[in-house]
Amino acid sequence: MEFLSPQQKKQKTRRLFLGYGLLSVLVVLASYILISTALGYELFSSNGQVVQNGLLFVNSRPNGADIYVNGSKEASGTNAKLALPEGVYEISLRKDGYKEWRSSVDLMGGTVEFLSFPRLLPSDPKQLADIPYQNGTVTALQSRDKRWLALSLLDGSNNIDLYDLDNPNTPAIKFSLPVSLTGDKTYRLSKYLEWAGDNKHFLARFESDGSPLIVLFNREDPVDLDNLTSTLGLQPTDEIGFWDAKWDQIYIHHQAGIVQLANAKDHSLEAAPITSDSVLEFLPIGGKRAVYSVAGPSDKEVNLKILAEEKSYIFMTIDKSDKPLIMHAAGFNRNDYIALGGGSLEKTMLFKNLRVQVKTAENNHVAPYVLLPIQASDLDFSRTNRFIFATDGLQNSVYDIEQKEYFKYDVPAKNPALSGWFDDARLYSVGFDKTLSIYDFNGDNVYKISESVNGVPYVNGGVTHATFDFQSTSSQSLRTIDIETATN
Repeated sequence: MEFLSPQQKKQKTRRLFLGYGLLSVLVVLASYILISTALGYELFSSNGQVVQNGLLFVNSRPNGADIYVNGSKEASGTNAKLALPEGVYEISLRKDGYKEWRSSVDLMGGTVEFLSFPRLLPSDPKQLADIPYQNGTVTALQSRDKRWLALSLLDGSNNIDLYDLDNPNTPAIKFSLPVSLTGDKTYRLSKYLEWAGDNKHFLARFESDGSPLIVLFNREDPVDLDNLTSTLGLQPTDEIGFWDAKWDQIYIHHQAGIVQLANAKDHSLEAAPITSDSVLEFLPIGGKRAVYSVAGPSDKEVNLKILAEEKSYIFMTIDKSDKPLIMHAAGFNRNDYIALGGGSLEKTMLFKNLRVQVKTAENNHVAPYVLLPIQASDLDFSRTNRFIFATDGLQNSVYDIEQKEYFKYDVPAKNPALSGWFDDARLYSVGFDKTLSIYDFNGDNVYKISESVNGVPYVNGGVTHATFDFQSTSSQSLRTIDIETATN
């Protein structure tokens, strides 16, 4: 049994409280360290400051590329997760046989950033096919799945060559208008209209001394031609297209403003028009919906309307213009987006879930979700619909719907240039010097991949091949290059 004096008891009590105090401090410090580490904080940095880390996921196609951060090589290649202190970093990806990819990343502490779009291109792309073609002006239309390319020369002929972009050396499927359809007239192809959603049927318009002939083609049966001008009783001024992307559902926009549905199987016409309005310009946007224009409150204005659930709503009034409106629609992350440009619009407008907003809009006006400060001569959504791109030929404007970021930069080509989407996150440009360049949606990583290119490139669905009209001083061909395989 231990007997302590009053003085010893006091000393023991002090030691106990001191031990409890030190233990409490250690528990608090350990908790702080664990919580800080979980939140990405680095307690002891090289300069003695507390810095919060961020996570950077770096992917690439192809994967296995070396990752360099501010010039220093990381231990793991793509696809990788990097925990880095907050700050601005220069990221580069390198892989043998491919061109280097670079980007600047502003990484905030406690956040997660994804570099999911980098694509490494072969240093010297291999030529896969070079099909000789008669000299002349080429017109073409690519299928919705990006596999098929209908191509013709605007030289007075009515021949169509259909190429399989996944297999560039496969002979083209040949189409031509039979005499039984043309009679004693000579028709030439004036333009392709549209591919259906089944990627089998497409529409083309032919002309003969101002007399049009609209034909429905079937990719799987070159002799199965439907003269819609005859079977549907089309007038020379009628405009047609696929309704809801279905090959057998045809909308007809008559000059009088009536928009009518027809069935390509039995060639029947629906008696009731799609809308009771007198329509000026008409754009189907999928799901039996459409955006169109009608006469406005004054002679100098037009109203823009959306057709949804068999009801029409005005969402904007704009000035009349001789320039056509440019309208595109897409869905992304369970939201509907409509992009509007051209006409009298000085800026490009992006609307989100317009069919919902119009029901509660005041004074028939819906504010755009995003304004791109560019007067568009062309605009379109990327393949995955994440980005919307507008251009005036000299400058590009791109909005990233996912990251809510906006970019504006000069077109990286000798201006003015043809520009458009190359794949899901890259654009192309072809300048007056006929050099084909591709670059990231934000304007970075500009690569020249071919010269003597006439017109736009066509990339297959797997984004492994790029096909374009190649013109030298004495010949013309349809050339395909490999944009996937490393250069030896």
